[in-house]
Amino acid sequence: DYSAALDIRKENPVLYSQRAVAYKLQGKLAEAIKDYDKAIQLVDKDISAWMGRGFVKFQMDNFQGAVDDFSKVIEMAPQSAVAFNNRGFNLQQLKEFKRAAADYQRAIELAPGYVLALQNRAWLLTTCEQTDLRDPVEAIELAKKINEISEYKDISDLTLMGAAFASAGDFETAVGWQEKALAIATPEQKAIAEKVLALYHAK
Repeated sequence: DYSAALDIRKENPVLYSQRAVAYKLQGKLAEAIKDYDKAIQLVDKDISAWMGRGFVKFQMDNFQGAVDDFSKVIEMAPQSAVAFNNRGFNLQQLKEFKRAAADYQRAIELAPGYVLALQNRAWLLTTCEQTDLRDPVEAIELAKKINEISEYKDISDLTLMGAAFASAGDFETAVGWQEKALAIATPEQKAIAEKVLALYHAK
């Protein structure tokens, strides 16, 4: 249908962006990129097209390309918490951990209740392979806030709380939180949850 519409209005950037979303949902990522390219060519300041293309580049493991696109969004919309979070996650894939942490922090400053940014920063501060960037104390505080939002009903958030305490060396408390996570684990999640619990028991 979007293709038929484009036969009528070949220079309509919105139609290209919408068809790009349809291609993305089909898993035809290269076609989605081409349509986003065309939308941006027609309207250079189409924030949604830059954002959409950045996400598709992330799906294609083109992390630097995604960083570039989300940076363009930030340039045009510096109050976009989503763009900062998305750029941060791609920077993390590129192992630019300090920049990633700063982007997550900026996203949280712009939108204090933005759960995904809170989760991303908390996990980075808990597990970062660049150990000097780890901050278990802040991670625990973030994990508490996240679990308050999810009402202690989300297994990944409970797992995060356990991991943050384990990172701080408090394995007894970590065991308690991981037991809570295990209690609500689905059959598919149970094996991993039990493995993590065993690791905490072994300190």
